[in-house]
Amino acid sequence: MYIIYLFCSLMIIISSSNANQKDDLNITEIEVTASRLKQNPQELGSSYSVITNEEIQNLGINFALDAISLTPGVTTNQNGPFGGVASVRIRGADSEQTLVLYDGIPINDPSSPGGGFDFSRIDVSEIEKIEILRGTHSTLWGSDAIGGVISITSKQNENNISRNFYSEVGSYNTLRAGASVGRSNINNRFRLGFSQITSDGISKADKENGNLESDPYTSSMISGNGTINLAKDIKLSSSIRWSDTDAKFDNFGPVDGDLSTKTSELVGNLYLEAPIKKNIINYLSIGYSDIDRNNFTNLEKTFESLGKRLNLRYQGDFIVSNREKIAFGIEREETKADQSKADINSFFALHEFKPLKNFTITSGVRIDDHNTTGSKETLRFASAYQFNDSIKLTASWAEGFKVPTIFQSTYICNFCGLTAPNTNLKPETSKSWDLGFYYSNFIYPVELGLVYFNLKTNNEIGFSFTKGYDNIEEVKSQGIELSGLIKVSEKINISGNYSYIDAKQFEQNRSISKPRIRVPKHSGNIIINYIPKDKINTSLIFIYNGKETDSFSTIGKWYRFDISGSYEINDRVEVYSKIENLLNKKYQQITGYGTPDLSGSLGLRLRM
Repeated sequence: MYIIYLFCSLMIIISSSNANQKDDLNITEIEVTASRLKQNPQELGSSYSVITNEEIQNLGINFALDAISLTPGVTTNQNGPFGGVASVRIRGADSEQTLVLYDGIPINDPSSPGGGFDFSRIDVSEIEKIEILRGTHSTLWGSDAIGGVISITSKQNENNISRNFYSEVGSYNTLRAGASVGRSNINNRFRLGFSQITSDGISKADKENGNLESDPYTSSMISGNGTINLAKDIKLSSSIRWSDTDAKFDNFGPVDGDLSTKTSELVGNLYLEAPIKKNIINYLSIGYSDIDRNNFTNLEKTFESLGKRLNLRYQGDFIVSNREKIAFGIEREETKADQSKADINSFFALHEFKPLKNFTITSGVRIDDHNTTGSKETLRFASAYQFNDSIKLTASWAEGFKVPTIFQSTYICNFCGLTAPNTNLKPETSKSWDLGFYYSNFIYPVELGLVYFNLKTNNEIGFSFTKGYDNIEEVKSQGIELSGLIKVSEKINISGNYSYIDAKQFEQNRSISKPRIRVPKHSGNIIINYIPKDKINTSLIFIYNGKETDSFSTIGKWYRFDISGSYEINDRVEVYSKIENLLNKKYQQITGYGTPDLSGSLGLRLRM
């Protein structure tokens, strides 16, 4: 933390010496909604990525997991494609320490053992953007945000009347189709979308081990949102998303078998924006999500879980001046897993101050009161200094926490000889800090970013054969995130990123140290975008994943090439295609689970 204070002080001194530089930095205002202060990139002291719908389409991406995997500091794993459980780890933190939001509503599964989220179900057809905030952000969003926050925003209708349709065919007898309709005017707007994917899939148990039976996958999704202007500047908004998936999977090991999981998920919210004055805005929201999971063996139900989450939230924004603003709020969250319940009440306050026009300091405090683990306070400080038109420096320090899940708090380990759950579980806690350097040159179009991060988590909950779930682990991770973009010509852009993550976990009072599983030290990607003509867009994607430790083995390094392309026949018709695993590489993300061979798809989009 002292490093951050020193860094901030140094930036103030440097800022003073550059006070006569040009005030207008030509900042393009974008809303980084996950920051809760609606900051633009020049004000944000956190390391972040924003993936837009346009980028998703240009790269031929169908699932949110694949888009997220192309950002720095992020590790993704899936135990087989087409519906296999998919997890995201940020900066070496556990996948269950990533908070996931959909239109501002937390959607982590309260019925899963660790309270994580399965990304295999998120289709991108109705997604406008995905924001990734790296590092601890519990002061902003509460429990679960130790590693970071992933915020998904649904598409909204921008045109007067819009009708869209797409259809796609691909390898493994994969069919994908969807449609949307929307309307907007000065007083209201709405959008409704539908999509479906069916595929014969591949065997989730790697076929290289003799598993040749395919595991089919089916997914349907309906989403909608709307906004009504009730009065001058008073808006009432709502969004909803429902999905239903049916995926075959294989036994632990894995061993091929006739098993399947059916999951229904519902997310919805109601959001009121009511300004009192131009500089005072009130926000009220109600959010709800539930996940119903059912497993079957030979068509007989063997497992069932139902998780529900209700969020009540008030936030007030007070713009003190053009250099200072405050956000504050209260929240209540109620979670339910089967017949067990938990609740947490929260208060937070955030403060943004600009001692100089090009220097932003953000601070925050949050108090969360959980019904079983009690009260927890977290603090956060961040700063961003736009040195000149080309150079930006950032620094942040934050505390985080994650309360034990309902499953962990109520689990009785019978084979451990226990007759009651562990009632002494404490929340996981974390401290993280990072320093960032960003460079951009608009004369010779180049963008570079370099971030060093350090994350320490205490009391991490793990499983032991004496107490069941217990606070047994300490985790430390540090590393760098390097990103870049160069515009070679009007037709060629090259972008990419590289991550070095050194993550270790310590057990039994630090007497045992081992690498964090499923977190490679080295990973990255390169994307070459080539636009030979105005209506043609092509991309070559290179993905690299270094050697990593799995639960019972070591997974070797692997790389893959993908190609995507699109051609606009006219303003309303577009054809697109993608080839994945161009060199037909054999690799695994998780020991024993297969990945697709050389495969491809061809699709058509209609805009009316």
